[in-house]
Amino acid sequence: MEHLRESHVPEPVPDDVVPPRRMHPARERAWARFAHWGGLFGVLAGALLGWVAPLIVLLAAGRRSAVVRGHAVATLNFYLTWALLTVLAVVVSVYTNKEPELAPFAMIWIPLTLGCCGVILSARDDRYRYPTAIRFIR
Repeated sequence: MEHLRESHVPEPVPDDVVPPRRMHPARERAWARFAHWGGLFGVLAGALLGWVAPLIVLLAAGRRSAVVRGHAVATLNFYLTWALLTVLAVVVSVYTNKEPELAPFAMIWIPLTLGCCGVILSARDDRYRYPTAIRFIR
């Protein structure tokens, strides 16, 4: 019994370990905007690449700020959802041969339009929850 009690005693934290400091609000806004802008540019570069920049923001600055994490997670979930929907729409349109060029067109313009709303609201320091996002990451 004594041995079990001793194993649950936490080790002291070394003095040289410094917890990460909170970000300056201007930096938080810049990272949040980068997540939204990066998603838009990712969609323009390739319809399935909108999730790359929000993932980079989440990994680079998400631990240091709850605001940045919130924007990055919301944006990442949105563009992951649209990447999945784009793949499904292209497969269905090719399989059925019904207007195969219409699906990619719609699957690019819808996330661009909703992504612009995210960019505008993040510039005003407002939270934006994308209306069509599946919450893959919480």
